Amino acid sequence: MLIVPAVLLVGAIVIGLIPGALPAIETAAAHFADHAAYARWVLTGGPPHFTAVEHTHVETVDYLYGSAGTVGALAIAALTLFGSALHRRVPPALIGPLRAALTALRSLHSGHIGDYVAWWTLGTAMLGGASLILLT
Repeated sequence: MLIVPAVLLVGAIVIGLIPGALPAIETAAAHFADHAAYARWVLTGGPPHFTAVEHTHVETVDYLYGSAGTVGALAIAALTLFGSALHRRVPPALIGPLRAALTALRSLHSGHIGDYVAWWTLGTAMLGGASLILLT
């Protein structure tokens, strides 16, 4: 069950480390998406004349960002797997306010279908607002 994700993860890491692989993949993707040049190539039989491809450059910040995301995902997975042992070690002074906030949040959700719609709408609006702020 873990073999397929592990192979895909290792494959993605290895492809990212091969020099020249990223520009080749970008070029192939751009040629695949250039429908007009492909149609001319198929219909006329001549050599394809694809538009020039502008390649991106992977910088150190990109590797750090990817590493931070991976470490964060592993930390969340570890927290969900081993959270009960961690819960017993946290002082009650920290757990009390969190438990009160969680109880208040659970009281807002009665299980009625309208609650599901309201919370889904709120989550979608918050995701859209965060995207709007971060992408502009």
